[in-house]
Amino acid sequence: MFSKQVTVVGDKAGSKLKTDNLKAEWEEILTEFTRKEVEIALGKCKKRFHYPPSMKQFYELCQELQPEDLGLHSERGAYRIAYELMIVPERSKLTAWPNPILYAAAKATPWGGSYGVSSHQVFVENYKANIKKYLAGQKFKDAPKVCKTITQKGPRTSKAALSQLAKMRAKLRVH
Repeated sequence: MFSKQVTVVGDKAGSKLKTDNLKAEWEEILTEFTRKEVEIALGKCKKRFHYPPSMKQFYELCQELQPEDLGLHSERGAYRIAYELMIVPERSKLTAWPNPILYAAAKATPWGGSYGVSSHQVFVENYKANIKKYLAGQKFKDAPKVCKTITQKGPRTSKAALSQLAKMRAKLRVH
């Protein structure tokens, strides 16, 4: 990419010193991103630009990376799945966590919110942080199977509840 930029800029940047300075500047800017993020952004460059991107354009591409670019669920979709499996698993059609990154984010989220911050905000921060860790090479433990809760099958109306209570009282009476 550097040689293409030097060619595009022209003879002024043709010297080795300017090329080295350009490389150093790019390295400094890209240090906050993992190799995988840079590779994905490069792939996007090929689709989006017909010329080498400026440093600012490339930096913005790296920042714009979404979980979907990595084959993961969107933040919104991941939150919906995590909420469903952590709070109401009996209603879920899922029998397993989609991936360990999502599970780790869900497990680290206080589902009642904390200190004035919603559980959604905390989950999204955890999810993004776990994606960064994954891109940096961290391994995550496999997520456990989803455990459905046992639902209480009791009377549904007050009349049925009173009838059930009367039957229980009758059984308890000593003759």
